[in-house]
Amino acid sequence: PMEAVEGGGAADVDTRGRQPPAVEGGLVTTGRMSSECSEYSMEGLCAAIPATCRISLDALTFQCRIGAGSNGVTYLCKYQGSVVAVKMACGGDGLDQWRRESLALAKLRHVNIVHCIGAVITPPSYGLVLEYCEGGDLAEAMGRPTPPGFVLRAATDVACGMSHLHSRGILHRDLKGANVLLDADGVAKLTDFGLAAAAPDDTKAGGWLTAETGTYRYMAPEVICHERYSKSADTFSYGCLLFELITREGPFADRPALQAAVAVGLNGIRPPLPPATPHAVRALIEACWQKDATARPSFCHVHGV
Repeated sequence: PMEAVEGGGAADVDTRGRQPPAVEGGLVTTGRMSSECSEYSMEGLCAAIPATCRISLDALTFQCRIGAGSNGVTYLCKYQGSVVAVKMACGGDGLDQWRRESLALAKLRHVNIVHCIGAVITPPSYGLVLEYCEGGDLAEAMGRPTPPGFVLRAATDVACGMSHLHSRGILHRDLKGANVLLDADGVAKLTDFGLAAAAPDDTKAGGWLTAETGTYRYMAPEVICHERYSKSADTFSYGCLLFELITREGPFADRPALQAAVAVGLNGIRPPLPPATPHAVRALIEACWQKDATARPSFCHVHGV
């Protein structure tokens, strides 16, 4: 069904359908997420997803392609009378990210996290059926006029979603505007958990994360330098997202991504905030950007600011 819709456009589809009770369930698994997603083989994870959470390709009506990357393609589809987004994995890395995302979303139920309705497991095809957020992503929203209060609401929504994510023991590891979706009511929702990992347990030998993971412009210095990191790396990325919200461009947009990483990780440089940035906002961003990861605020604190 994929090839038949490659030339379509989202504008050709009526997206006004809302999610009826029939699809309000969600993905679950019978196990937990490991720090590097190694707890399940592909076969093990598929076996851990119950039949009630599986959605057949035949149950989906593919309408058009709405997104594509090196690891997968996202389609606009109809499922049980509702408009949904179906993210299909491709390639070895795509399957690994599908596995990570499945494990993460199975643990998450929150208004500020994109809802996963179920999984497509029809070898060799694997995918996730997600709620469709017709407002696009936050990075796109920064390129058009937004209503009063938009920045504050988006920042609060993201902090609330991240607080829940961390409370469930999960790191996002790629927090940025492009990975935050907006629904029809303007509610911001975290998405793209393909790089997610369980929060490390510093009481166990070898339990810390050290891999360079994420997007350079939003990456914490300890991640760039392959040092041990944990939840506070997401807090640093949140500070970068706040910068994106108030300036309407990504950090260090005037230089190549690798140069931005060197500036942050090796030289301790942060992008300059506009002079008119309110004091409280400046203080929060600077707190999130501290080099000492242990001094950065938790999302519980950020959400209360």
